[in-house]
Amino acid sequence: MEYSGQCKRQGHCLRSIQTSPDLVNWTVRTSGVNASNYFVDIIWNGEQFSAVTYQGSVVHSIDGVNWSIFYVGNDRVGAIVYSGSQYVIASYRPNGTSISSDGETWTVQSNDGYFKGLATNGAVYVGVSNGGKISSSSNDSS
Repeated sequence: MEYSGQCKRQGHCLRSIQTSPDLVNWTVRTSGVNASNYFVDIIWNGEQFSAVTYQGSVVHSIDGVNWSIFYVGNDRVGAIVYSGSQYVIASYRPNGTSISSDGETWTVQSNDGYFKGLATNGAVYVGVSNGGKISSSSNDSS
């Protein structure tokens, strides 16, 4: 993914997905995400890439070239993780997180997370938010 336009100056907006076989030559890929939206995170789960946008779109690709788009049902997204059995998307909204076993159908979970970053080791989830708050959970719904 790459920075572009006003977002580059602000240092937080990623407008396109790009791939490279050598980290020197890059090719812009079409993801299906609206140009006014921007990416906030991307992961590899061992089988496919998954990238999320601030406005709640998630795109998946097994090759980095062809992408399928889905909608999370949550906006102000900050991060995505894969636990080995399900995806979790963190948001900095009162409804906090969305979960999915397949990355396509999502369920919004109620919590007070307001997460901008999220990580997991498969058993524990750790979320970070503004102001230095760090939260953890041993299940997928809080």
